[in-house]
Amino acid sequence: MDKVIQQPMDKYMKAWQGLVSLILLLITIGTAVVSQSNKIETQALRISYLESMQRDQTLQFKEINGRLTEILVALQNKQNKK
Repeated sequence: MDKVIQQPMDKYMKAWQGLVSLILLLITIGTAVVSQSNKIETQALRISYLESMQRDQTLQFKEINGRLTEILVALQNKQNKK
């Protein structure tokens, strides 16, 4: 008679264990998704910053190149006057 009473209890225990395992799995998956989305957002911000830095450097190089060209022209004009 004990076996008959104990079988339904085992089924309930397995059901609760399954439910708890499912909840823990969902929490783990949710945590992983949030973590990955945070990493992706951080990387997107970093990429944006690096792209803006690259644009700024490109503009600075163009400006420096223009100034060097002006200096070269001025030096050539001085040399032609001699």
